[in-house]
Amino acid sequence: MKINEKRFDFIPKKKWGILTKQEMKNLKSYYKNVRHYKRITGEVDELKSLIADKERAIKNLAQNLMRINYQIDHLRTDYHFSFSIYKIKNKNYFNCSIGRRGYPPKNGTLGPPRLIEEQLRDHYKRRKDKIAVLDKIGWDKFIRDEVNDKSGKSKVRDRIIDMINKDKTLASFTINRKILFPVK
Repeated sequence: MKINEKRFDFIPKKKWGILTKQEMKNLKSYYKNVRHYKRITGEVDELKSLIADKERAIKNLAQNLMRINYQIDHLRTDYHFSFSIYKIKNKNYFNCSIGRRGYPPKNGTLGPPRLIEEQLRDHYKRRKDKIAVLDKIGWDKFIRDEVNDKSGKSKVRDRIIDMINKDKTLASFTINRKILFPVK
């Protein structure tokens, strides 16, 4: 609806005194609402302009993100890995595997459960909280949780990332329980 402020300008303001109280009240109310309408319409137009500016900024940021993502995608390929533990058939012996996109898996030895748990207890002997978690969830889940901890607190994950940094293929490294959980 197009609002016309001059709709009632045929009565000059100096002659408003000849109007009845109700007519005067209605006329003042009309002018007040017209001013309010214009102010809100102006605010809406400003907000539409701001939204259009923000949409352009979003579009530019999305283009920048796509360009930068392409440039850092090799980091995801190199440093994003999965870690699994598997049992050797017909033996009570476990191995681990580090798998990454674009690289062959790197397998390592962990050994029998008794030696794995001893190694973990020796490695974390000063960390009673880690020993309590080890007792609660078992050595296999504990190792997976330590390796897959992306919070930056896992030294085991840091060791694997350092190995990847030195040799992207991991061919020059041996992975075993003593490398992943060294005892000082």
